[in-house]
Amino acid sequence: MSDRYNLIAPQHDMEAEYRALVDDFVAAGEEPAPWVLGLPCENFAALVDELRSGTAGAAGFSEAVPHSTYWLVDEAWPSDEAWSGGDALPDGRAILGVANLRHELNDRLRDHGGHIGYGVRPSARRRGVATRMLALTLLAARSRGLDRVLLTCQRDNVGSIRVIEANGGVLASESESAGGHGVLRRYWIDLGR
Repeated sequence: MSDRYNLIAPQHDMEAEYRALVDDFVAAGEEPAPWVLGLPCENFAALVDELRSGTAGAAGFSEAVPHSTYWLVDEAWPSDEAWSGGDALPDGRAILGVANLRHELNDRLRDHGGHIGYGVRPSARRRGVATRMLALTLLAARSRGLDRVLLTCQRDNVGSIRVIEANGGVLASESESAGGHGVLRRYWIDLGR
């Protein structure tokens, strides 16, 4: 991955890029992931403020924990690489994916979700984008003082399994989720403080 990929906090001046990201999921018939992409965005400035404050979605979850949201940005979209979709945006930037870092775990997150949730827009997949985004998010977790992080994924999600294992994930368990999310694999990644 080149240096043109940056993990940034949500930005007020990237509404067109954000909407293009969400539209990419919708066009592929997928629910946007991670969960923060499902938050209402009619008032984009308010959404960005909420995401940057770490309080996004707190009203919707009784067990919300402090969290940080990051956008993986490509500063040269489209590139000379053969992207499978997406149009050039006016300023040449694109949000390729979103990561949500939970600073602590509660019972719900220990069962399903873990410390980090992430998603890559469908037109940017199979190019190492998720692996790069997770690696950068792990650096953010380490800078927040976390020694190790839990990640979960569905047992049949081969892409996520590869991304997690490429970033040092060690399988700790595989079991039915108490939250009704099917059979989940739970991985720990040691951040080597």
